[in-house]
Formats: sequence, C-alpha cells, structure tokens
Amino acid sequence: MPTADLVPSLGKAPAGFRNWLAASHAVVKREIVRQEFSLYSDAQFVFEELAVGPYSFMNTMAGGGRDPRAGVLSRALVLRVDHHLEAGEMLLDPVKPATQTTAFHGGWIDEELAALLSLSLGVRCRSGGMTRYWRTGGDVLGRPAEFTHRPPYAPAPEFDHAPVIPGVARRVDLRHARELLLAYPRVPDQVAGRLVRAARLYQAALWGAEGDPSLAWLQLVSALEAALPKTDPSRANPMESLVENWSELAEILDRAPLDVRDDAARLLADQVKIQHRLRRLLEKFPPSAPAQRPEVGRIDWSNIADLTVKVYRHRSNALHAGVPMPAPMCNAPMHYNEIAFENGGSSGHGAGDSTWKGSDIPMLLHTFVHIVGDVLRQWWAAEASDLEAAG
Repeated sequence: MPTADLVPSLGKAPAGFRNWLAASHAVVKREIVRQEFSLYSDAQFVFEELAVGPYSFMNTMAGGGRDPRAGVLSRALVLRVDHHLEAGEMLLDPVKPATQTTAFHGGWIDEELAALLSLSLGVRCRSGGMTRYWRTGGDVLGRPAEFTHRPPYAPAPEFDHAPVIPGVARRVDLRHARELLLAYPRVPDQVAGRLVRAARLYQAALWGAEGDPSLAWLQLVSALEAALPKTDPSRANPMESLVENWSELAEILDRAPLDVRDDAARLLADQVKIQHRLRRLLEKFPPSAPAQRPEVGRIDWSNIADLTVKVYRHRSNALHAGVPMPAPMCNAPMHYNEIAFENGGSSGHGAGDSTWKGSDIPMLLHTFVHIVGDVLRQWWAAEASDLEAAG
C-alpha cells in the first residue's frame, strides 16, 4: 500500500510528521534518502544519541566540551533524517497547484524537529541547514553539502552575568526529550501543524530574547494562542463575559449608561472570548511552579491566569496600538540568594520618560518562558493521549 494512503496528504500535516508515519507503516525496507543537518545551541547536551522514529539526534560533544554560556553557540547536535516519503508526496503538483497552509510553520523537517526538541527540553536549539546527504545502499559515507548550511546567530546577553532568561544555557540530558518526541506522531493530524507552529514560536522567543525581549513576549503569547481550543464553550452574554474575564474594565463600564455599557461589551466580545479561552487553557494545563523560587520577588502562583491575561493585554497593545511591551518586563531579573526574581520586585518602575505601577508588571520574561513551556508540553502530551484513547 502506498504511503499516501497511510499518512496525511501534502499540506495537511508537517513533513516531519508525515515522514514519521510513513516510516512507521513501511512494510518493505527500500533504498531511502538520508540527510544530516547541523543543530546549534548554547546548551550542553548529555548522552551520546537520541533515536526516535526515522530521526537521530547525535551529540557532537558527548565526551565533554565547554561549560554552557548564554549566546555562545556550538554545533552541538547532528540531526540525521531518513526519508520515507516519495517525491510526489513532498512536492506541490505543478499542474494543479493549490494554497494549503494547515501544516505551514515556515521551515522544513530540520527546523520542525529542532523546534520540537527546543520545546521538549526548554533550551535554545536551531538548525543551520544540511551538511551531508546520501542514499542508503550507495555511498555509505554520503556527500558533504554546504550549499544550504548557514550557522545561525544568537544575541548574547547585554551583560554576560545577567541574561534576560537565566538558566537556558545549561547542561541537559537528551533522553529527557524522548517521551514527548515519541508522542509527536500520535497527535491528531490536524493538531500537528499547530503544535509545530507553537514550538517554532517558543524556539524563536528563546533564541532572540537577549537581543529583543519585547519581541520574545509577542512570540510567546502567540505560541499559547496556537494551543487555544478552536471554540469557546462559554454562552455568557458579552457583559457577563467581560465581568468574568476583564473585571477592571467591567467596573468602569458599569458606571456608564446601560446602552453604552452593552454596546462597548459587544465591541470587545472577540477579544474577551480569546481571554476566556486563554483562561480555560491554563485551567486545563496549569503550569507548575519552578523548583526553585525566590523568597522575594515572587508572583502569586495561584493567580497565574489573571497575570497571564495581563501579559496578553500588553501584547495586544503592542500589536494594535504600537505601544512596546513595558520596559521593566524586558529587563534581566534581579536575584536573591542566586535565584531570579519572578516579577519586578517593586511597587513602581521607571524607564526613560515612562513609569509603571508594580501591578502593571505581572511577571518577568523568564517566568513567562517557564509558564508557556510547561503549558505547551502538557498540551502536547494530552493531544497524543486523547488520540490513543479515542483509537
């Protein structure tokens, strides 16, 4: 049976996902195309090789290497890909082309797998492109290839001792990614593209945070949005939804004439629905608190949903009104006993000619990275489990 009858068609799911299913359903071993890609990171990986499905992550520094340091990259891993899809299952039909973006995430198989590894382990990891290719059964050593290889650049912290996201450049065991990666081909076809888009946004946020933390905030909120349920089960009228999801604004509108209040609530309905879905996502997949927390500069972990919604509103203001994310939210954290503050740790903040109340600075970037990563990893595992239960 051709693989086209066993895996989603072109454009319905990412290429790496479809290739994994094709490998799982392969009946007869045949000659296959194999590629290797260089993956870059400022983390130090432990364990020699992680093999999952038709993919292998090979550690180039399994015997040691330098101590990890934020923004200092190495060619840390080689990703080996065995291709099980036929050419016709990977290329657009030139006779009857059609727009199909369900699986689109802006990259190819190497970027897909690098982003999933980045999300699995909470580290910076990005592909620099292909460095070797061959056909099994032919040249056993393959052919070097540099025509698509571009070593990526990652901005270093403004001050080496004070990264915006501390703890990302660290020693990490490759084996800790196995369970989630093995769950990837078990998620529903229609979810695979959303998962990879969320992973790519998370990956991009970590990668560029030291150079542009304001952009990282936007990317992390978008990563959460990729995981939002498509429908909002709430049947509350617009004003009731506003009271539940945006109580500060509801209190202001409650002083307005009834017709003005209801009209304003209706105009805000779409934004409020997104906030409602965001709260439901955090309720379904509550992020765990970090293992180490500071004695001062803590956020109220029981109030994560409200704090995350405040982040969402700052992001909306940045996108739709051009107001940058608050400067204090983009600073490197202060530390207490070598543990980073989770928020700004003050009742008020100033930067340039602007000021913010402490309550308007819900958390710092590294705290939100922890929240988003934990929620997305839970969502990933749950989608795989739900499909298994349904099957």
